[in-house]
Amino acid sequence: MVVKDLIENGRWREPKIRELFPHHLVDDILAIPIALSQSEDHRFWLFDPRGKYTVRDGYKVATGFYEPPESSSTSRMEGWWKFLWALSIPPKVRIFCCRAILDIIPTEQNLLAHHVPTSGMCPLCHYSCDSSCHALFMCPLIKACWLGTSFWPTFKKVGHLSTIDIFLWMKENLSKIDFERFVVRAWATWNERLSLIHKKKDLAGGTNSDWSEIFLNDFQMARKSLYSPAGKNQCHSPEIWMGPPEDKLKLDVDDAYNEGSNSFAIGGVVRNHEGQPVMAFGSKIDKPQSVTYAELLAIEGGLHISHERNLQIYHITSDSLLAVQAVTSLKENFSYVGSKAKDIRILLDPHSISHLSHVRRSANEVAHSLAPFASSSSSHFVWEVGDFPLWLIHLVTKDIFTS
Repeated sequence: MVVKDLIENGRWREPKIRELFPHHLVDDILAIPIALSQSEDHRFWLFDPRGKYTVRDGYKVATGFYEPPESSSTSRMEGWWKFLWALSIPPKVRIFCCRAILDIIPTEQNLLAHHVPTSGMCPLCHYSCDSSCHALFMCPLIKACWLGTSFWPTFKKVGHLSTIDIFLWMKENLSKIDFERFVVRAWATWNERLSLIHKKKDLAGGTNSDWSEIFLNDFQMARKSLYSPAGKNQCHSPEIWMGPPEDKLKLDVDDAYNEGSNSFAIGGVVRNHEGQPVMAFGSKIDKPQSVTYAELLAIEGGLHISHERNLQIYHITSDSLLAVQAVTSLKENFSYVGSKAKDIRILLDPHSISHLSHVRRSANEVAHSLAPFASSSSSHFVWEVGDFPLWLIHLVTKDIFTS
């Protein structure tokens, strides 16, 4: 028996799989996506989003330094990276924050781990191991940079935590403005430490407080004056719903995760040039390999349902930039995302691929509401004219008046 004997009509033969394999392997097998397109088999490197092996990735996996591409979506890190990149702070401070969170700033302990000849002890106090947390917050000499600030009392509560836990704790307990002050302060403290180590200056007893505040304020004022309201959205994805050309149809899709029921779902709506809904759908799906893959399932599902009802889709929108890029990219991609993107390109009219585009969440509110609704529904649904619930009509009307 070979793998193709376990596939029928593009789906796994679940009863046969449950008969042949141990229970703990069945769900893993059923979760493997099956490509609809007929193509040659390829070797796929699991640890790369495009399925390609590199010596660099192989070394990271072998030495334990590999970080999964979507590890930031774990429960503790959910939304962290989006939050960080939305902060109004200088780019070099943001990069420093990333490096501190990932524990890759050049502390003595990290240098020792990379085979740099050093003791691993703090070069200032010569007492403790020079970890990121010690270097930024806990070193007796560095504490002088935090004394007298509003952040200092917090370290008495979280001093036993790791660097990443301290940053996450601050994110959850500070306002956005205060968190921006905190990360700029941490960056300034790191620079103060470097000055002390290299004897460029004596311990300043916390005087970086004033200049870090001034530095942040100057940056934010300059940023406000640089980006005028008139040019704010010229190069960005649409932020309000926009209709297709007259007599054309547009498909908007989204995916959702229901934490309460631990279920995943997709949803979408087809609308005409006036914004009126023609068809809407929603369905639960098996746990996807990634959020991007779930969004691709939503696009594929919307196209299948539209084709079954002879609806000619002119334009497709998604608020997942990675999903849109996967379908429109001309680069080879042997991963499960690339395979599903290829299936979607087969469903698309060859001349319509340029009409698949990315929009902001605010321009995708109807589909964004349909997916969570599907995750809490007992079965999949397809609504057509006359079936739409009042809440959907309300969202559509809101889009029409704001577009």
